[in-house]
Amino acid sequence: MSRITSGAPAAPFSIDSTWGRKRLDHYQGQRLWLAFLRYAGCPLCNLRIKDCSAKIPLWQSQAKQRGNPAVNFIPVFQTPLVRLRDKLYRQTPPFPLGADPDFEAYSAYGVEVGALGMLRPAVILGMLRATANGFLPGRPDGRFGRLPADFLIDEHGRVVDLHYGRHFDDHIPFDRVEAFFLAAPP
Repeated sequence: MSRITSGAPAAPFSIDSTWGRKRLDHYQGQRLWLAFLRYAGCPLCNLRIKDCSAKIPLWQSQAKQRGNPAVNFIPVFQTPLVRLRDKLYRQTPPFPLGADPDFEAYSAYGVEVGALGMLRPAVILGMLRATANGFLPGRPDGRFGRLPADFLIDEHGRVVDLHYGRHFDDHIPFDRVEAFFLAAPP
């Protein structure tokens, strides 16, 4: 499994989601943020979904007002689809949740596993914030040490920005996602 690089074509994927089957070619001519998270019972992942649920509709509206290509977000989990929605503390995000329990998309994008992913102060602070929001740990689906990774894919199917996490709460900063979604088309 090798990492994707900025400027490279995005790896094709086909995953089940809470909104039906999703493939890379469904987003031709649109912008896509593909985020690989851990598992649906992960408190940090639930907190990320909560935060993204507040931001995505705003960015979609702003991109539309500017005449930019449509913007989309797919968070991918190692949790099987049948358990995905129930394990996300019954959140109803305004975007599909992807399920990749066979790790095909994780592998295609070089998403890594790291044994030291939880031994960082940022993870402890994130867990405190997640717990304060009511997100308690659940049973892991798949590899416990899975690290997050984020890919910003342009309307031509190229990865224009990416972020491979070094610990469980290390995601692409929201300001980079916003800049990507709201940038004028080339």
